[in-house]
Amino acid sequence: MTQQQNQELGVQLGTLSHSESEMLGTNQRLRETLERLREDVRGARAQAERSQQEAERLVEERRVEWLEEKHKLQERDAELQHKYSQVKEKLQRAAAAQKKRRAQTEHRDTRLQEKLQLKEARIQELELGAAAANKRSSSSEEQPPLSRRMKELQRRHNEFRRLLLGGHAPYSAGHAFLTSTSTRPLPGSEGQQANIPEEQHQRELALLRRRLEDLESAQQQQLQDLGSLRDPPQPDL
Repeated sequence: MTQQQNQELGVQLGTLSHSESEMLGTNQRLRETLERLREDVRGARAQAERSQQEAERLVEERRVEWLEEKHKLQERDAELQHKYSQVKEKLQRAAAAQKKRRAQTEHRDTRLQEKLQLKEARIQELELGAAAANKRSSSSEEQPPLSRRMKELQRRHNEFRRLLLGGHAPYSAGHAFLTSTSTRPLPGSEGQQANIPEEQHQRELALLRRRLEDLESAQQQQLQDLGSLRDPPQPDL
């Protein structure tokens, strides 16, 4: 009986020993698997840290590039704003100067028109005075010199008109010219002012003023000469 129990206990002990061996092997395999998993986790963690560092580095580089680009754009914008302000200021000054020159030119043109009308009035006065002198004159010997003076006066008047108007306007009677120039500018002046440069227009105005002054002196002398013919000496009775 005891021998049989010993045999059974031996069998159980063998079974337990075999089970223990299997458990030890399984435990060893589990330890090895766990160690591999730990190594994988450590590798994955290191890779994740490297990836994060690389991403942070790239983000920082992009941020620096964006800041530099932003600074350049701000400098460019400030430069363009400064240039725009300068150009705007220049245009405003040029517009103001152009407006002032236009006003001066219009004022000069108005004065020239007034002087021209005054000359026409004087010419008409001389013509009327000469006609009255012709009627009052009783001596036939005085007619040819007076006629020659009138023709010379008419020629100078036509030359005066031609110089003032640039040689583009035909001669017309004094009264008709007075009525027409009182309501419109000099013929051709608007087209010339629109087509020629401002500097050339200023030079032409200066030249025209000098001609006007010279011709004014000459016609003043003619006025005095014909004034003496308006009241010729009466013959002794």
